[in-house]
Amino acid sequence: MRLVLVTSLVLTVSLATFLPVVHADGGANHQAAQAGPIALGTSGGSPEDTSGPYCCGGTLGSLVVDGAGNYFILSNNHVLARFNSAAIGEEIHQPALIDTGCIENPANLVGTLWDYVAISGNGINSVDAAIALVEPGAVDLSGTIIDIGPVSSTTLAPTLGLGVQKSGRTTGHTQGVIDAVNVTINVAYRKRCNGGQQVVATFANCFRTTTGFSDGGDSGSLIVENVANNPRPVGLLFAGNTAGVTFGNPIDAVLDAFGVTFVGGSPPPPPATGSLSGTVTNSATTAGIGGATVSLDTGQSASTAGDGSYSFADVATGGRVVTVSATGFGGSSGSATVTENQNSVLDFALDPVAAGSAVVVECVRYRTYGGQAPGKHLEVIVRCADDLGFPVSGANVSIELLINGNPSTGSATSDAAGEVRFTLNNAANVCYSTTVTALSAAGLNWDGTTVPNGFQKGADASPNEDCIGSNDGCNGAAPTAGVAGGPGLPSTAALQAAMATQDLNAPGLLGNPDVVGLGTSWNSNGDPVIEIYVRRNGPAGIPANLGGFPTRVVVTGEVEAF
Repeated sequence: MRLVLVTSLVLTVSLATFLPVVHADGGANHQAAQAGPIALGTSGGSPEDTSGPYCCGGTLGSLVVDGAGNYFILSNNHVLARFNSAAIGEEIHQPALIDTGCIENPANLVGTLWDYVAISGNGINSVDAAIALVEPGAVDLSGTIIDIGPVSSTTLAPTLGLGVQKSGRTTGHTQGVIDAVNVTINVAYRKRCNGGQQVVATFANCFRTTTGFSDGGDSGSLIVENVANNPRPVGLLFAGNTAGVTFGNPIDAVLDAFGVTFVGGSPPPPPATGSLSGTVTNSATTAGIGGATVSLDTGQSASTAGDGSYSFADVATGGRVVTVSATGFGGSSGSATVTENQNSVLDFALDPVAAGSAVVVECVRYRTYGGQAPGKHLEVIVRCADDLGFPVSGANVSIELLINGNPSTGSATSDAAGEVRFTLNNAANVCYSTTVTALSAAGLNWDGTTVPNGFQKGADASPNEDCIGSNDGCNGAAPTAGVAGGPGLPSTAALQAAMATQDLNAPGLLGNPDVVGLGTSWNSNGDPVIEIYVRRNGPAGIPANLGGFPTRVVVTGEVEAF
């Protein structure tokens, strides 16, 4: 939401501080009127952003330039264009009316609205963004942002675990971490300042940051990587809630919408780096754990050697957060201070998790490929896991495959991923469904059940490769959609690669009135997880997993345009 002020100066949002986000100045310097040329990361907006006794405002985030050399202030549609309402050429002032007691001052002119991306209440939106042409002499053309300085002209894609910072009108300079990516989120807007019709708009491909990163009035802030000099832009802050949950649009999508780039400060000096190494061991035996995944908040990731050792070169100096995960062990995280041209050591001892007692048929998937059209080959994939969620290899699996009601049988042994594959060459375009008739795995019990599944070949060119019960319209039943993928992805990069092209907007899920969005993240063990954002605790109908990934419910309340 835009921050709102009534003429009696009563704020309608909280300015509370949240941990572990670090606040440099609480926003005071960002709300004051500046003598031009102004720095950005500051209070601003349209002097028309009023309604009765109310006035609103947001953040003038950063400076961009087009190929003709025109300079623009970058912020949100709902800050500069008043949610699709402003006319091109409308004035933009610094500070916003919220910080002038709702009194308009012509001397505060810093730009005029040039362009904005319209926000739709129907379909999927990509960005909440607008640009204002800079008034001559009004803005520091180095692109300096308060408490951050000039930013790089090179951008950086948002990634899980990336340390970020922003400079905004309300909470000032804050630092945090990207906690989720590939987020689809429903955002509530008001058509006019503090009132008017509510419009709920859906945005895809967003990201979420650490709780407490922003508050109302910080909309339009530029989110950049958390380094001291010439940080690379990552995203544009546009939404959140009063509990401090923050969402941003990836910055490349914003720039592409207007054909602009960042001004960029002076060429950054070579980054100061050091190295980081250590050993990951079994806390019960002290033996090294090979194949464990070690991830840094810089986005770097590596697997341990057979003796459990790991090492990273060219690690950015400063405080680094390190996360470790390994199959069969509880995850762990720690911090280390990396010093220029020196090696820092951080060891981990992971606790082994209890062994599973049961084996389950986690899912049945169908895949078509190759073959003679229309009789493509059909692959049936059965995945086995223990009751702790780890894949079970070496399990003996027997199935009965119903081919348009006619049974066919087969047996095979699960691989390292816990999967058994059965192939039918040039399979007929009929209905298929699978039942596991026997399953044996050393030391594990099976309850004899198979998840519901099925596939109507010929009616769907892309069968569900979800890892939950599904039928894809088989036997006339309504399809149950899922998300492709599987558990046990070894790193953040692999998780994002697996999910980057997937549609998390599963039919029926965002239709649940309690669900406002979905995203992808990792859990405390460093394992992949799908986040489901809800309005309240304990909503009904939330699945325990999607596509083989466990889900984690995050209570965001109503997500609003900040």
